[in-house]
Amino acid sequence: MEATAAATHTSTDISFAAYIADKFGGRLLTGWQGPLFDLFGLSRSRADLVLRGVVGAVRDYHREVYGELPPELPRSWRREYVHSISAATRVIGRTPSVLGGVPILARTDSPVEGCAVFNVFSPLALQALALSTSDDYVYQSAVSISEAQSWRAYAREYVPKTPWVKVVEPREASRGFMALLADSARTAFRAFARTRKAIQPLVIDGRTYDYLLRVTDEFAYDPVAFGSRLTYKVSGVLRPGRYRFEGVREGRLLRQDPTTYLVTEDTTELFLDGV
Repeated sequence: MEATAAATHTSTDISFAAYIADKFGGRLLTGWQGPLFDLFGLSRSRADLVLRGVVGAVRDYHREVYGELPPELPRSWRREYVHSISAATRVIGRTPSVLGGVPILARTDSPVEGCAVFNVFSPLALQALALSTSDDYVYQSAVSISEAQSWRAYAREYVPKTPWVKVVEPREASRGFMALLADSARTAFRAFARTRKAIQPLVIDGRTYDYLLRVTDEFAYDPVAFGSRLTYKVSGVLRPGRYRFEGVREGRLLRQDPTTYLVTEDTTELFLDGV
């Protein structure tokens, strides 16, 4: 079954995401003092507490809508969500002093009022900033872009030049991040309740050849490679949820933003819109 882009939300789904944003968005800013917190964001234990609250709300919502309580959160999902929450708080805490706000993706096709926090501490994310500009520059591998070379320099130089990234106030970023995280988790729980499968094998058809495919969650721009070969058809696995894709070819980033693709328990093949 082909996954569809930006599956329809009910008004109840949208209201639920807004509720999570209001209830938990502020918690990402709580205790935003101290050098350790500013450097590393929420600790894993505190991020896990936030996640527990979100998961509890998602499970209650699932029970009200579908008349059943979904199973517990798979352990692999918990690790990934905790990492995303901790990384987002680190970005929200550290970037305002450098950029005057928090970098997020400028557009989204989700009906949920949310935003994807741009992880400036991800080498691939930083690399994407440089790859997407028209400037002449010496190509740098993601491995060579380290904090020692200063994420600040990359962010200062390339964020203003990148049309698909914008800077917003920390509170808007935290609320928007939590809204999209809850929306993706709601989708994932629905699929997991039906099949008890924590990951979904699928084939992605990029429709063109010879580029490296990357994937990132809807709620945070933190790209990773998908598959182990060049497109056009690439096999891999993802947990159920909502994702964006992009490609890299010959030192240039091929954007697919803002299309969001839904991966459910029925998704076996996904056709991208083209790059």
